[in-house]
Amino acid sequence: MKILELNNGASECNKTGAVSLFDKVPAVALRPDSSLLKDGKPFFVPDIMGRVSGQICLCVRIGRLGKAIPARFAYRYVDALTLAACFTATACAETLMTCGRCADVARSMDGATAVGKFLPTTDDCWRNVSLRYEVNGAEGGLHVLNDWIDGLDEMIEALSSVMSLREGDLLLTCGIGDAFEARPNTHISGYVGEHRVLNFNVK
Repeated sequence: MKILELNNGASECNKTGAVSLFDKVPAVALRPDSSLLKDGKPFFVPDIMGRVSGQICLCVRIGRLGKAIPARFAYRYVDALTLAACFTATACAETLMTCGRCADVARSMDGATAVGKFLPTTDDCWRNVSLRYEVNGAEGGLHVLNDWIDGLDEMIEALSSVMSLREGDLLLTCGIGDAFEARPNTHISGYVGEHRVLNFNVK
């Protein structure tokens, strides 16, 4: 299983003006499967990593094996969606990037990818529903799913052109709303429409 954090701003990496792979494939940050947190279990902030921030994103699950998937058929490969809380050791990431090093380790903490309860996708049944989340009861963002699902088909097409997508792979979209500091005694909940899919504590 792969956990792929996507950012569609990858073309900014290409400064040559020539068409290249960077113009087609979204920037991808890999998160290890050991970072996966499910079933409402708490996320424990590791003291050794310094400041840790979190962000809520849309998470879709791949339901079948695919390679070089045309965008018009991409919806056939997604079988469920939910919200996820993605944690990053911010200070660690900043230090690594300043030194010109890969910052993947800053996203590799145990439990750093808290995934909510999956809702099955059936045609466009979720496209017009709202996405929202709360941090300690304060609403952190209210969005419509359409704003975050549009463009995903093209991302799947580009990504599957260079790697196979397998059943169970998770794709994390760009963050919804602002990042928040992950502090002990923080409660996070997230909703897709009226369905509470995310509900856990930070300790």
